[in-house]
Amino acid sequence: MVHGFTTANGVTQFPIARWTTLLGFEDMDACAHFFGSHGFVVSDDRSPIINLSRRSFYHPEEVPAISRARNLVESKRGVAWSEVINGEPLPPNPYTYYKVSQVSSLMSFPSFYGCIC
Repeated sequence: MVHGFTTANGVTQFPIARWTTLLGFEDMDACAHFFGSHGFVVSDDRSPIINLSRRSFYHPEEVPAISRARNLVESKRGVAWSEVINGEPLPPNPYTYYKVSQVSSLMSFPSFYGCIC
C-alpha cells in the first residue's frame, strides 16, 4: 500500500471509508486503529482522512490483534461463490445458446482433406 499509493517524498490523503471497504474492516474505528499502529496519521474530523507517507510507515513490534470480520463473512453466506468473487450477480452465460457446428477434417475417406499452410 505504501509503495502503490504514495509519492516518494509527499503525503497522500485518502478517506478512511474507502480503505475500510477495500480491506474489509468491520468499521472505520478498526481501520483507523490498524493504520495508526503502522505509524500513519488519521485525522479525527467528521469524515476521517488517512495521511499516507513513506517516512511515517513502520512495522509495529507487536502484531495488531486479528478479529473476524463477522458482518462481512456473514453477509456472504447465502450467496454463490461466483457472486462473492465477482462482487455482484453474474451475467447470463453466453455459451448456453452458442451453437457449434461439427466440422471434421476427415471426409468419407481416412485421409486429411485441407490445406497445411
